[in-house]
Amino acid sequence: LGGGEVAVRERGLGEREVLRFPAARVAAYARYKLGWVHVNLGQPQDALADFVDVVGHAGEPLRREALKDVVRVYAEVGLPAQALAFFERLDPGHGAAHAARLGAFCSETGRLDAAVVAYQAALPELGGDAACDAAVGLARVQVMRGAKPEVLTAFADLADRHPSGACGHDAEDLITATAQAWDREVRRTRMRPDVPHVLRCWALAAAVAQSPATRQAAVDGEAALRAWAH
Repeated sequence: LGGGEVAVRERGLGEREVLRFPAARVAAYARYKLGWVHVNLGQPQDALADFVDVVGHAGEPLRREALKDVVRVYAEVGLPAQALAFFERLDPGHGAAHAARLGAFCSETGRLDAAVVAYQAALPELGGDAACDAAVGLARVQVMRGAKPEVLTAFADLADRHPSGACGHDAEDLITATAQAWDREVRRTRMRPDVPHVLRCWALAAAVAQSPATRQAAVDGEAALRAWAH
């Protein structure tokens, strides 16, 4: 064993010793630290069990931090299709919010297929700003995955939510930037079969536009592409 791993294991032994006395005030914190020992040793399944135990026994703010770490570790060992049920059992009434956080974490760490599954499971259970934010997150993932039909489906769902405020601006920026990129690509490659996808993207950019000026820019973009294609 290397020196670093020995030190990690020794910390774990000390924290296990505290856990022999579960009534001790420091027991929950020791279990939390043990979870991070398991993370650092590459034992995510054990870490997940530790963090779940902390959620069940600790007060705030340790419980809240443990919930965040459950999401991170679940991304490594859990099934995204079961995430909503798992988190609802763990934190009743908040399962969808945690599933959406799982989608965001999977997106940030390149687990794009898992992110789609997590977001799609969470969205029907969310409302208001949380639903809008999750819809934007799902749309971003679909853009990264690159399949235009799936991207447009996510954009259309987002437009149907009539986003406003900060989420509205996020939706506007994402869809407009995608329309611009696709427009440049189709003109450069002359891939005319892709033109309908790009036209639809411009239309959705107009639908989510947050000001008359940005809406008009999207309308003009669609019109210019139609003229080019004909």
